[in-house]
Amino acid sequence: MEKFMLLSVWLIGPSVYAQVGKLATVPWKTLIDKTCKTENEFPLLKGYTSKGETKLSFMEDTDQYSASVFSKGNILIVFFKGISKRESLSTILDVIEIRDVQKSQELKINVCRYDGADSPQPIMALVERSKQEWWKAVKAWVFQLDRIRVETISSNHVTCLGVEPKEDRD
Repeated sequence: MEKFMLLSVWLIGPSVYAQVGKLATVPWKTLIDKTCKTENEFPLLKGYTSKGETKLSFMEDTDQYSASVFSKGNILIVFFKGISKRESLSTILDVIEIRDVQKSQELKINVCRYDGADSPQPIMALVERSKQEWWKAVKAWVFQLDRIRVETISSNHVTCLGVEPKEDRD
């Protein structure tokens, strides 16, 4: 009976765990499933500065996803979004709030490796700047596009492209 219960938890657990918006904290959780043309429509972002948007999916993919980053002081807010190409609308799928970001740190999206190899899913990491080509992650997340969720992963295995290799510089 105990083995059956463990097997059930293992089989059922991931589907429950795969909820959209699982990383969002209050008050950001209120934005989950909201649709917008631009994030400026959300009063919660008042006082935040846009730091850009990164495409997470390939152009030819049917489902399109992106990550938008906003900052205010030492806080970064990342919106994981689904994009409707037909309607030019985005739907907020999750919101990641990163607090206490130091001046020596930077957020990297889609230029990270896991155990030295490219990841099949986009990785986002808060990294510590250095003079090395690959910067070590302090915190890390993976965008599971096939499951439409973001998960926290161990930063011990993640490095992100920091400075350009010397031979590529002019």
